Amino acid sequence: MKKFISALLIVLLSGAAAQAAAFVAYNDFGGTASGYDGNYVTWYGANQKGALYDYNTATSTGVTMKVGVAMDPSGGTLVAGTSAYNYFNGKVNPDGYIYNTSSHPLTLTFSGLDSNETYEVALFGDAGHAGWTNSNVYTIQKAVSFDNFSDGTLSGTDPNHEATSTMSAGDNDANGYIADYKNIVPRADGTFSIRLTATGGNNYWILNALMLSTMADGNGADETPTSAVIGDAPEPLSLALMMGLGIPLIFRRRRTV
Repeated sequence: MKKFISALLIVLLSGAAAQAAAFVAYNDFGGTASGYDGNYVTWYGANQKGALYDYNTATSTGVTMKVGVAMDPSGGTLVAGTSAYNYFNGKVNPDGYIYNTSSHPLTLTFSGLDSNETYEVALFGDAGHAGWTNSNVYTIQKAVSFDNFSDGTLSGTDPNHEATSTMSAGDNDANGYIADYKNIVPRADGTFSIRLTATGGNNYWILNALMLSTMADGNGADETPTSAVIGDAPEPLSLALMMGLGIPLIFRRRRTV
């Protein structure tokens, strides 16, 4: 099952041109190196911006990601048999994350996507702290349509083309829950977004890793979706939102052994 995102610090994913070729890209939010298994995995964190690269070819996808203010490098574990392991093992190091309180949610905005293509986005959050009871609350926003394959507790869809997935994040080692939205159709302007906030416990949201792919190159629609939303595209985001300001702090942490 799976997780979710939102923020007043903005992590902005943008691209200059629509995507035509299939790709799968990963970002390790707590990473300290940019390559795993000989392939290119980005590790953009505090005050960083750069291109997302296709994991299989190490070429630019045309999509860039900008991360707002963050600080401090602990982290989670990928346990075999979980969704997190199936998606991220061998590609990212889960032992690190960015985090903040629900009063400072995180928003990921994707642009430069092809409105004639379908996409998948998967997100993993795990602080790896036994006894922590905080949960991530992920919400997909501004997509024309999508299928929700996320783990955790799922909301229904609404007229605003949103669906929420809530799952453990303070201690998510054993469950390995992820937020997973497939068959995403971007708006005509090539955008959609994910919002991450938190509930329960210390009220921290946690984000370790992200995968964005075209459906042709990702994990594919290999399950029955938990929920779906289909309809007209919502109103376009303003340029101000797309270029949003990252004011609140987002913290970054790596496990100490």
